[in-house]
Amino acid sequence: MKNLATMWTEHIQDAEKKAEFVKLMRNSTMSLGRLRDIIRKLQTELLRTERSVKTYENRNWTYLQAHTNGMLQAYGNIDRLLSFMDKE
Repeated sequence: MKNLATMWTEHIQDAEKKAEFVKLMRNSTMSLGRLRDIIRKLQTELLRTERSVKTYENRNWTYLQAHTNGMLQAYGNIDRLLSFMDKE
């Protein structure tokens, strides 16, 4: 497994508690793996939204695009936080 992002443990000052937390995270791959699967599915669904020229006819297209971009960024951030589960 890869290293855990420091964001996971930056709130823990005590080295022993930090080690316990890292161990807990590494042993939680079943639930976190499922979360990652769900996030990736949501990303895929979002990327499949209508991309035709007709979409531009909607007066609110820019807001819809901004929303899509924001959601993709959020999903990407969560996916990167879970990248410690990747095999090296």
